[in-house]
Amino acid sequence: MRNFIIFLSLFWGLGCQEAEVELFFQELESPTTLTLNNIAAAGDSVVYACGGLRYDLGILLRSRDAGMSWQPVSTIDLRKELYGLWLFSKDTLVMANYDGLIYRSTDGGNTWVTNQPRLWDPVHDFHFYDARHGWACGGEAFRVGVLHFSTDGGANWIVDTFVAELRDVHFFSPERGVVAGYGLVMYTVDSGRTWQYSNAKGDFFVSLAFADDRVGFVAGYQGSIWKTQDGGHSWQRLRNGNSLVVPQLHFTRIAFRDRQNGYVIGPRGCFMKTTDGGYSWQRIAFPNTVDLYGIALTADGGFLCGSSGRLYRFYDP
Repeated sequence: MRNFIIFLSLFWGLGCQEAEVELFFQELESPTTLTLNNIAAAGDSVVYACGGLRYDLGILLRSRDAGMSWQPVSTIDLRKELYGLWLFSKDTLVMANYDGLIYRSTDGGNTWVTNQPRLWDPVHDFHFYDARHGWACGGEAFRVGVLHFSTDGGANWIVDTFVAELRDVHFFSPERGVVAGYGLVMYTVDSGRTWQYSNAKGDFFVSLAFADDRVGFVAGYQGSIWKTQDGGHSWQRLRNGNSLVVPQLHFTRIAFRDRQNGYVIGPRGCFMKTTDGGYSWQRIAFPNTVDLYGIALTADGGFLCGSSGRLYRFYDP
């Protein structure tokens, strides 16, 4: 038994000594110390980030100069923390808060239309497959899920409930889509009327990233990464987050530029990249241990947001 314990300790130690990738980071001046949960960019210049304090206050920040300066968007009273964020353009966006209230603006946040499809259930993320048709997902307490559908760009929503808390959704067409959440990844081929379980399981799946309508990835909070090559019907596990012989990491978001190049982030400065379609990952040397919650990719790198209102730009041409 002693030899086995020593072997595991050595294996764990080697696993933590992966070669680090050096990228250039720029910490951006933030006007808040509240947690920032999500970030999205319209091109390389206009960027929004949202977050807040769960029961008391929401905050939406905007930059018009590629993150060099940020200002709170103060044209609406935000009383709960914001989670979901989706940009159609630099001026048209939707966002959602802890109580499931969805906000929509078409003029850069000067005026808003609000809608609350279902009271008290947080909306965590959005995906629109065109300018009018999209989905919102969320829920809480692991076993309460919501999945709403819009046909007017997010101004109004058709309410639906789900079998588990959901954290991300992606649709390829009006008929084909994937959802990820607590202990499951499911797919539909009939516009969400019915859903089928995939083989991905064993984690709280929090983030989806698709390179195209066939190849995609899902990350779990407990550190697993899975890959699909058939649009979400079946998955291959690339990293087992519950293994005793790999470093224990937690993930909050995954993002891919194409089939080969992607990133995953998480708490305590967890930031990793792949250049071979997810089969191997390298740690990125991050400047501190801030919890990272949001990532938005740009042509030459991207933006990050996280705890204590921290905002970063990274360069990876």
